[in-house]
Amino acid sequence: MSVVDGNLLRVYVGGTAIAYATSSTLNLTAQVDELAPTSSSAAAFTVVKPRRKSGSISTNALYGAAANYDFEDIFDAWKNGTALTIAFSSPGTDEWEVSSSAYVSQVSASGSVREDASLRITFVFSGTITRTTNT
Repeated sequence: MSVVDGNLLRVYVGGTAIAYATSSTLNLTAQVDELAPTSSSAAAFTVVKPRRKSGSISTNALYGAAANYDFEDIFDAWKNGTALTIAFSSPGTDEWEVSSSAYVSQVSASGSVREDASLRITFVFSGTITRTTNT
């Protein structure tokens, strides 16, 4: 297993990286059903079976004028309920990519006096989540 440089991980919308992304987080989860234990002993281990799977990506980015997918683009996708093709990837050879159709579930912009403004965006996957290897 190789170490992936965090500076190379990016969130892509339709194949274009969100400009000025400073940090990103991929969350994959699975709901599980608890099955009846095979023994009535109080010391029996819990047995579960995975059911629904879901995922989300959150990213922080500096707000740049005319940047790829800046506040206006993300706001419009959130307002209109537009499905976007989202990928979380390292562009290096033999690295992985996780992708799916997704919706903007949260977008916020913030800034302090004499500081760069920033965006925080959360995308929620809709449908099958795929993992591929870059070649």
